[in-house]
Amino acid sequence: SDDWTRFDEEVSWVLTVPAIWGDSAKQFVVEAAVDAGLVKTETQDNIVIALEPEGAALACRDDLLEAARNLSGGDLLSQTLRYMVVDCGGGTVDVTVHDLDRKSMTIAEIHQPTGGAWGGTCVDDKVKKMIEGIIGDEIAKTLTTDDWLEFMRVNVQEAKKNMDGGVEKVLLNLPHTFISAVEDAGGNVAHLFRGIHGMEYSKKKGCIIMKSHVLSECFEEPLRCITDHVVGLLREVGDIQCVLVAGGFAESPLLINHLCSQIDQTKCRVIRPKNPSSAILKGALMYGQNPGRITTRISKYTYGFEVIEDFVEGKHNPDLKIVIDGKEKCDKVFRKIICKGDRVKVGTVKTRKCRRGSDEDIHICFKVVRSDEKHPEYTTDAYLLKDWQVMLSDDPSKDIILQMDFSGTRIHFKTRQEGSTKSKQDVPFDSK
Repeated sequence: SDDWTRFDEEVSWVLTVPAIWGDSAKQFVVEAAVDAGLVKTETQDNIVIALEPEGAALACRDDLLEAARNLSGGDLLSQTLRYMVVDCGGGTVDVTVHDLDRKSMTIAEIHQPTGGAWGGTCVDDKVKKMIEGIIGDEIAKTLTTDDWLEFMRVNVQEAKKNMDGGVEKVLLNLPHTFISAVEDAGGNVAHLFRGIHGMEYSKKKGCIIMKSHVLSECFEEPLRCITDHVVGLLREVGDIQCVLVAGGFAESPLLINHLCSQIDQTKCRVIRPKNPSSAILKGALMYGQNPGRITTRISKYTYGFEVIEDFVEGKHNPDLKIVIDGKEKCDKVFRKIICKGDRVKVGTVKTRKCRRGSDEDIHICFKVVRSDEKHPEYTTDAYLLKDWQVMLSDDPSKDIILQMDFSGTRIHFKTRQEGSTKSKQDVPFDSK
């Protein structure tokens, strides 16, 4: 309808993603939003991608400053507050380090996002594996994904929030589908759990009574991975005054207690917002309203283009030597634009002029690449982000200007004709 068209054009949509996600994953989220009908292809620029750790930090700036004051015993001496954000979600844990400018209340990233698959679903997976080992593979195969999700939602999610080391037993309610699956196979639930260390089945309550130390074992690996990573980063970066823990998994007292036990609270405070899950959402909206609150990010990759250069003996790889119009050239040279680890100010636009090979050329081919190396020489081991052709004008004196725009959380790549201020083509990265 016309009303929806106006709505679609005027509204910005803020979608959150883990900070450790790359360009292709972010582009996939945008394309999914288009496919879902949230926006049209022509209005997809209305989508704002917010990084989850940045959202948590924006929402908790006052909490961070208060914790830093408590740590110093009064007034803050430094203009900037250095802190770490540990975003503990369901699947992944994102860890970033920021500097908060107390005067402007803006945030600068000083260490590229790191992390791993240590989120709350790690606990779910271990609980599932433990229950499967008791009921057996044949019965487990009859249970659907929805059956397991319901079991986790009713039991494990609540256990994560309530287990704090002082709880002796945890009740795990068995859905009817679980009991039916066992009985249909000719089994008896009570018999299955008889003799299992730390567990018993109560038919009257319809639940498993589990000793808390048994369930705690399912937390051990993700808690160890998170804590080891955080402690290692504290040593590497230094001068970090606070560790802000947010996200759904941050509601677990076991996680917070484990971090506090491994970090000297007299030098660095571990803090958790009142609502760790909603903090990211609140901060993402703040970012959507004013992206300028984030001033600097650290490049996770080296970005550039694949080019062909005149071959120089002793400099270039002889295996990449080619001959074009009788001249020796080196193929697949990595021309860097931004290096891994570079501090990139938000709003940075990098440009490069590309000349046509001859007056007869009607198009130029571009290959945008990235590398995990800081100073790659060739694109042979690089990741191809985009490969496309740009049509040339009839004027052979006009070159193509390439622009790589680092204004937001996504990199926009544009081309324009020399002498023109109008973008000729805005090319998204491939999402595959």
